[in-house]
Amino acid sequence: MRLRTRIILACAVFLLAIGIGSSLLLPRLIDLDTLKARMSAQVNARLEGTLDTDRLEWAWLPLPHLNLYNTRFASADSSLAAPMAKVYPDWWSLFRGQVRIGKVLLVDPELHIKKFPASLSEPPDPALAGLNVVIRNGTLHVAANNQWPALQSRDFSLRSLNGRIAVTLAAIDLDLSGKPAADEDLSLSGKYLRKDASYRFQFSCRNFNLNRIFLSFAQGALAPGDSPLNLSGSVEGRGLGKITGKITGDSSCLLALPKDKKILLSCGVVDVAFAKDGDDLLLTLNEFEMQEPGVKIAGTVRRSGGAETNAAPVWQVDLKGEELDLTRIRAAVLSMWGENEIVEELGQIVQSGTVGKASYSFKGTAADLEYVRNMHVIAEDIDASVKVPEVDLLLTNVKGKLRIEKGLLIVDGEEAEMGKSRGRNGHLVLGLPNDDFTFKLDVDLEADLAELPAVLARLVDHPPFQAELAQFSGVSGRATGHL
Repeated sequence: MRLRTRIILACAVFLLAIGIGSSLLLPRLIDLDTLKARMSAQVNARLEGTLDTDRLEWAWLPLPHLNLYNTRFASADSSLAAPMAKVYPDWWSLFRGQVRIGKVLLVDPELHIKKFPASLSEPPDPALAGLNVVIRNGTLHVAANNQWPALQSRDFSLRSLNGRIAVTLAAIDLDLSGKPAADEDLSLSGKYLRKDASYRFQFSCRNFNLNRIFLSFAQGALAPGDSPLNLSGSVEGRGLGKITGKITGDSSCLLALPKDKKILLSCGVVDVAFAKDGDDLLLTLNEFEMQEPGVKIAGTVRRSGGAETNAAPVWQVDLKGEELDLTRIRAAVLSMWGENEIVEELGQIVQSGTVGKASYSFKGTAADLEYVRNMHVIAEDIDASVKVPEVDLLLTNVKGKLRIEKGLLIVDGEEAEMGKSRGRNGHLVLGLPNDDFTFKLDVDLEADLAELPAVLARLVDHPPFQAELAQFSGVSGRATGHL
């Protein structure tokens, strides 16, 4: 025990002697003005900017380092101002006569970014490799730019920025968090590998208003609404050719912008995953809710490259929904795509109501979406109003099942109403394409006789029948039969 104590005491005395010796000798061995000039020259040459600092001084606690006061850096794409920067050198390089920085602590820095780098694959200058930048209570300002055509951004600021960025020849590691506003939080962490441009990042946001950053996206088709966003997720991949990720949380409201309109899409719970491999895309909706217009769906949307060169991509859509509000959905869809022939016709037929469960499937090119024969829809537990435009027949309180297949709209109704008449065990078939004039109605009817002649006159286009029907007048009462 005495020997161990002596060894520990000797080591402590040795380290203390080194520390005291360094504190006495280093200021004499190293000229701070020369060191300042060499550091500035290296940074300026590599980063294509200008680095200035008012003065440098040595500090010894908790570890020997340089304090840089009022440091400023400016380039064409960015600028930095830090009232205090603590620079911890790479000591072994320093004793060999090389100036290499090991760690930089920026206190209360203010960073302005006009344009993000186009690529991170190019390695840093060897003298800057191994640099570890720590940020305390920083402020980040990002200017609006058009680097990404699909996005229109606005000026954005992030305060209370804290975290670190580690730069090596092989990778970039980061872990950052900040506040866009007092009650909002953003965080991002992950790694980027230069060798193959691969990356893995995690992100989260709390009470974040997306319209602080973006004016619109999807080439101006959508805009973020004024609402909080609570999301977390991850993304990993290699370049832009191979990407996977997932997002969960509560999404914000969106504004759809078809032409001169603004349509609110108020979202709710979001649990989605996405993948991109070359031209192949896959979006998996584990749960996706839009409180307005009342949609809760799950399923997949897949895009595959064409089998032949220059062939159009093939889309495959399989979606399911529950507790759908047809009235609100119809209004939103007609507002957005009312000029589409299929949307317009379906909007005339399905007037309002609710659906307990529904599914939608499609496979084909984007051009095939114009043809209703390529769609397959099943809606169960419906309570809806259905209109047959050709004969001006409105069926209300239709309960049962609705299908769209092979261009036909098929309703199997357990019950329905036509004015004061009631129907049961109904079967309605309508041809949706312009070249299909199919109309079939088969129903057990308890009819109001006063309304029946007018209904039959619209349904039966047969002159002899019309002539016979015209003989009836002043009919009243009720009757049952099969139509």
